[in-house]
Amino acid sequence: MALARSEAWPSHQEMEIVGGCLNLAGGGPQDRNGPDDDRGRADEGEPDPDNSPPPPDDAWPCLGDPISMTYVDLGWPITYATPGLPDGLTPLVDGMDQGIKFIADPTSVLLPDDHVRLFFEGDGDKAWRSTTPVRSPYGTLDFEPEAGYQLLGDDGQPRHDLAWRRIFPLPDGRTRMFARTTSTIFSFLSDDGLRFTQEAGTRLTLADVDLTTFRGFEVGFAGYDIVATDDGWRLYVDYQLGFGPNGASPSNEDRDDFTSRIHSASSTNMLAWTVDPGERVGSSSGVRGFSDADRDRGDGGPLRTAARISLSSVERRPSGGYLLSFTLGDDSCVVGSTDGLQFDEWASPADTGFGHQDKLDLGNGDLLVFGTASGTGIPMGHLRLD
Repeated sequence: MALARSEAWPSHQEMEIVGGCLNLAGGGPQDRNGPDDDRGRADEGEPDPDNSPPPPDDAWPCLGDPISMTYVDLGWPITYATPGLPDGLTPLVDGMDQGIKFIADPTSVLLPDDHVRLFFEGDGDKAWRSTTPVRSPYGTLDFEPEAGYQLLGDDGQPRHDLAWRRIFPLPDGRTRMFARTTSTIFSFLSDDGLRFTQEAGTRLTLADVDLTTFRGFEVGFAGYDIVATDDGWRLYVDYQLGFGPNGASPSNEDRDDFTSRIHSASSTNMLAWTVDPGERVGSSSGVRGFSDADRDRGDGGPLRTAARISLSSVERRPSGGYLLSFTLGDDSCVVGSTDGLQFDEWASPADTGFGHQDKLDLGNGDLLVFGTASGTGIPMGHLRLD
């Protein structure tokens, strides 16, 4: 039914079946979708798998074949009703005033005793610790406030201007946490995983990626993730449009024309980062649905990407390949790569839970997943990658 209503474009396997149906008895229906359809006639032959046409609905680029994964929803370990949260948290709703704190953007680390330590926006500067260790078969975890923690700036004072933290245990027992403003990503180091001191310099800035403004509007870092590679680390980042002159907000047309893009940078020590050439996702990348050829329908209009995408995370598969996941509204997509740089073909649809941004690697393809649903809290799940 979705194919008949032009709500989806068939995969190569489906096209073989559709083509056979259209050519039954040597002369089945020739017109696919009426006189206004611009995809050609069924008797023009099978589509070239290396040059397949864009989908009829270019707001949905996730048309690849599903990948092998299993996601189990484990409920809500943190909600606005969880005891110990600070006063004044307000669920995120449309039109919410800036500055009100809400629950968002978790990051987690597995402690030596197999308990999980969790940080998130709205945590009240307290780490949250699971009341029980994480064990297979994986189930719901409860969290309670732990000791307070601090991110101390280079002046020794706590910083409260940072968001979207990412945390990593180091081989020497210390812990490194990354956090960003909209223009800069910083890193902090801790001996106990609670009191963090800012490391010298910056890890990545908008100037490093040569992307600071668009049509007079500010461009800022949005989501990012860091993943181990065979010879170091790679940081992936996407962007958002901010305010323009005199506090003007971008229009929908501005947002549409500001094409979704994801860049990356590489490091051997997590401190000095070198921007990788090109885009991982974007109009010049190999991901179908984001190239000029996929967007241009010959009507003379501007090239537009699909609805704005948001980077969720990047994971290593047990086989060694990379999976980059992103969301479009309430939907999740994933695109694969063998080297973490060249992501090819159409992105594949994924379970909504796969789009949650924090994935705690438990080894052997098992991950605990924590996400953001700021109207409710932090959702949790178990992800199994093959």
